[in-house]
Amino acid sequence: MSEPSYFQKRIFQELGITVEQNKIQLQNEENQQFTHDIFSEDNHGNNRILIYNLDKKIIEYDHPKAVPEDYNIYNNRPQTYFITRIHPDNVKDDMKYLIPKGAGTFPFIPPSLLVKYEKKQKIKTLTLTEGIFKAFKGSMHNLDIIGLTSITHFKDKKTKELHTDIAQIIKTCEVENIIMLYDGDCLNISEHAIKLENDLYKRPFGFFASARNINDLLKDFDVNFYFAHVKSNTLKEKPKGLDDLMILMKGHENSIIEDLVSLSKAGTYFHKINITHSQKSLQRYFHINSIDAFYDFHSNQIGSNEFVYLGTKYKHNDYENKLEVVMPANAQNYFRVGNDYYERFKRPNKLNDLEDVIAPRLKSIITDDYGKHFIKFTSKYKDFVNVPDHTNYQRVIHNCYNSYAPFNHTAEKGNYDKTIDFLMHIFEEQFELGLDYMQLLYQKPTQKLPILCLVSKENATGKSTFAKWLQRIFSQNVTIIGNAEISNDFNAHLASKLVIVIDESFIEKKTIIEKIKNLATADSMPMNRKGKDIVEIDYFGKIILLSNNVDNFISATDEDIRYWVREIKKPKTEATNLLEEMHNEIPAFLDFLDKRKMHTEFESRAWFRPDLLKTEALKKVIEASKPGIVRQLEQNLKDLFFQFNKEEIFLSATDIKNMFFSKANRYDIDYIIKSIENHFPNIDKYINKEGKHTTKRYKIPYWTETINEEGQEALKVSYKPAIGRPYIFRASQILQAFEYEDFKNNQIENEDLTIPTF
Repeated sequence: MSEPSYFQKRIFQELGITVEQNKIQLQNEENQQFTHDIFSEDNHGNNRILIYNLDKKIIEYDHPKAVPEDYNIYNNRPQTYFITRIHPDNVKDDMKYLIPKGAGTFPFIPPSLLVKYEKKQKIKTLTLTEGIFKAFKGSMHNLDIIGLTSITHFKDKKTKELHTDIAQIIKTCEVENIIMLYDGDCLNISEHAIKLENDLYKRPFGFFASARNINDLLKDFDVNFYFAHVKSNTLKEKPKGLDDLMILMKGHENSIIEDLVSLSKAGTYFHKINITHSQKSLQRYFHINSIDAFYDFHSNQIGSNEFVYLGTKYKHNDYENKLEVVMPANAQNYFRVGNDYYERFKRPNKLNDLEDVIAPRLKSIITDDYGKHFIKFTSKYKDFVNVPDHTNYQRVIHNCYNSYAPFNHTAEKGNYDKTIDFLMHIFEEQFELGLDYMQLLYQKPTQKLPILCLVSKENATGKSTFAKWLQRIFSQNVTIIGNAEISNDFNAHLASKLVIVIDESFIEKKTIIEKIKNLATADSMPMNRKGKDIVEIDYFGKIILLSNNVDNFISATDEDIRYWVREIKKPKTEATNLLEEMHNEIPAFLDFLDKRKMHTEFESRAWFRPDLLKTEALKKVIEASKPGIVRQLEQNLKDLFFQFNKEEIFLSATDIKNMFFSKANRYDIDYIIKSIENHFPNIDKYINKEGKHTTKRYKIPYWTETINEEGQEALKVSYKPAIGRPYIFRASQILQAFEYEDFKNNQIENEDLTIPTF
């Protein structure tokens, strides 16, 4: 005979649920009745729990891959709301239950309670408990009980009021008393928490707060509210929950129920406290009314170990029999670096997310706030360092304070479709390079990268969303600033950043352009803080420019290899909640990056081989960055090559002024020479045998009017003798590759070219 599955063992053997008890009559949208199992087994051996509402209808939610604003095969595939109890062999990180993500939380109403609600039967005492199995087991023995998926899951997500189904039962069934039943270990602290120096106050306070908050929500109802828990420590085999107690005390279920609902007397199996009008007795019961009361209650476990309570670290002095402060609660937020004091605190950013920031503080202000003895508890560090790390972050390195902020995400399997779609929109044909860029930011944060420029004439293309998304991933290690901030001499706010986003860029000053270029390649930065000495700090910042000026947001030349310019198109459909959706996908996207193989290899200081980053958008910027005289000269020279089919043409600066700029008196000969030599570095000067740039006789082609053999008026190529110190302009150097190919294909060998004038 085969071994029973986890489902069979838990549902039918341990809980004693029959096949018939596991059935419930529900109805669909057309009010047609059907039967459904409450507990079932999935393909992985886990237990599934069906959740339904008071109307006897299954709860459904959108498929995780549904995209309401766009056609998607998943849009019409609503999912049935199940809670999954994971097989014990598959539990990781103590996560025993899976609740549909983003679909809300709902109470579990056993069938027997549903019947009483439908019949509007009066219920004297209603019990709430954490756990669906506990609720079902209690209901099998006529206990009126509701199961919650957590001690905090009693509120409606939207209204923040008591969950509608619970409130409806209380009103309809005229409930007089409500018991919130907790497990028997609700008072306990763990050895693990003591060892990790977790705040021991948090767990007991969590249970206290749960009961207090439910009591507050019940103020609108005329009911008495009781806190209760199983007396695990006084019972044999230490049963934790109601189901454990009933399984161990099989045959005594009725007396257990009677003991629970007998509210006027002390219980054998349950401890109960009426907290309808005051929670002070419950606070005392959890021993969180004072540190001494807490330690006395847990002294056998804590002993002489250091422990944290409400942020303050204590240690019991056994010799003097008293608690001593090892570290005050706020002291860990203050520290000294060199001669200066700082405070670390949470500050909301423009996204309303709390960021961990540090700010300078005067020693006198700290002592005014906390007393002169407070300073001795603050940490002392030699200096600041900037060591970015997203997988093995360290706040203190060799007694130096790491100014790089901690990474707040952990990679885990999941869906990241929205993120991939967005990155395909941003990087298009360079999608793999875009993924490499993200992977390098995450895995190799010290690697220099090109200046990424996202430009578009239109708004709502995704440029700002990309920057905000990076901020969601790397938190305060990304800053979004304007031109004013980048030009400011005080740069401490930039020194430790991984990414510096300059939004709405239109940068005209050459000094600022050079500063941005230097920021993109510098290995260290002189950190200039107001009122402080300048200190050198390692620097690994990456620059991203965002602009609605597509062609002229910055000045660039053909020699600039730092810029990666992408012109972003407007998406076909506008996603209203895209940033939040991508935020939720961050762990799964990081998992994808962890497993992905890089598309490129390390081939330049900024990783990417420069030619890989050349785009049409960059060409536009380079073209727009050229002075007017250079653009005019280029166009006129191109016209000469195509008109006269010459591979090379000799022209002096004087020839150029007379031929192209005779009406532009602002261009003198010296400026023309300077423009040619600065912007046409490949153009050769005529050099004689002695290696000198000297005068030469040459011919300049031009058109003259003539009569061809057919007697038609025509234009003929003629040559004007010239003497000067010419430059040698070659078609292969002036024309772009595609232009030069056309030029070669259309060249005519006949020097005496004549064309009719029509």
